[in-house]
Amino acid sequence: MAGVLGSLSAILFLFLILPFVLNLINKRFYDYHNQALMKWSKRFRKYHKQAGGLIAIIAIIHGSLMLGEFKLHTGFVLYAGILITAILGFSYYKTKNKSLYVWHKRMMFVDLVLLVLHLAVPDLFG
Repeated sequence: MAGVLGSLSAILFLFLILPFVLNLINKRFYDYHNQALMKWSKRFRKYHKQAGGLIAIIAIIHGSLMLGEFKLHTGFVLYAGILITAILGFSYYKTKNKSLYVWHKRMMFVDLVLLVLHLAVPDLFG
């Protein structure tokens, strides 16, 4: 069950970054003129907040089932990064402070690196 929840968390993470990736492709290759990419990005953005909340719940259950106790682990570091990203996103949503949105997007890259690290070397810290 824990492995399924971990896989689901990874899929949710990819779902969360998909609108950014689609917008980036649309910007770089189509000068924002690909309506299909814009439509799909909008569809994914519609569920961004719900998916973010869901990943927070599923990831903590996954970690609890896998380890059974708290210990410093790449999964915990990834979870902390995702929580920081969520806090920045929520803060931007409430305040419309553009710098919070920029940091929310920057943290996405940090979280992506942490996800790859977690998948590659889960017991990095011992």
